[in-house]
Amino acid sequence: MPGISVVIISHNEERNIADCLASVTALDYPRSSLEIIVVDSSTDRTKEIVSSFPGVRLVSSPSKSFSKKRNLGYLSARHELVAFIDADCVAPADWLRRMVPHLAPPEVAAVGGNAYPPPNAPFLGKCIACLGKPAGGAIGLDAEVVFLDRGINYLATCCSLFKKRVLHEVGGFDEGLIYGNEDVNLSERILNAHYVLEYAADAYVYHKTRNGLWQFATWAFRRGKSSFHAGKPGCAKILLEPFSVVWIFLGTAALLFIPVRYVPYCIAAVIISCLLFLTRLMVVEHDRIFPTGSNKLKKLYQRRRRINVSVITIFLVILPLYYLDRLIINIAMAYSKIISIRA
Repeated sequence: MPGISVVIISHNEERNIADCLASVTALDYPRSSLEIIVVDSSTDRTKEIVSSFPGVRLVSSPSKSFSKKRNLGYLSARHELVAFIDADCVAPADWLRRMVPHLAPPEVAAVGGNAYPPPNAPFLGKCIACLGKPAGGAIGLDAEVVFLDRGINYLATCCSLFKKRVLHEVGGFDEGLIYGNEDVNLSERILNAHYVLEYAADAYVYHKTRNGLWQFATWAFRRGKSSFHAGKPGCAKILLEPFSVVWIFLGTAALLFIPVRYVPYCIAAVIISCLLFLTRLMVVEHDRIFPTGSNKLKKLYQRRRRINVSVITIFLVILPLYYLDRLIINIAMAYSKIISIRA
């Protein structure tokens, strides 16, 4: 079996790192061919917990940046294959064995898998995972990515395996992306270098869920900032995109200023419009506004029994969470735009 260096980046993960390391050190993979590296920037007990695992190498990072820590991890690796898993993930015993065969062709640079919620995830956490983040969440990565003539358009670093020489060739992770989205950016540069990214449908990790609305909101806000810094969209795109905060303000203003006798009709019109829009997302295979959104919703509906969510839960809980997620992301993008203009 080829040698693999497993890189785990962490920041104040004292609640999760022990579970992650316990699973990685128990992988069904030759221990002589396995290296485990934790790149840590914590101020809590994470370093102490990592040190309690024999054979795990701890690398301290002065920066909390995901990209800088991932670069520090793969540059510290002694093996030619580098796997990434997040500190709040747990790997099944055959995780690496399922991904390694996909790297055999010389044109394949990396392979990625799924990040399912744990079987014991609480109700709200599982519903949040049904939004398709990270790495496809409860639905699966195939609902999140675009399938190309060969391979996929990107993979998520929480469940991935790379050839180190390709990481060197494309310059590693972009350290200018301080809020995230570094995996999407890296995937684009790997594809531009004419390599292939493969999807291992049967490979997965369990990614612990966000179990509270505040945790969900802060996560969405960070993803909104990362999306802005990755793409630097203009004001028009932020304002005109569906779910933009501007439309919420306009709708609220309409309810405040129209005569009271028309308010029920206005509310009914909004509800009908939302239902029609959501129905469109459910039945349209490819939508120009949401190229993967409709696919995710359809796959969620098709896989609802496997995920163990009901149709009622999809419409009354998951779709409102989807709306809230998009709203917070747009607020974060608008906030980032204002900060960039002031700067």
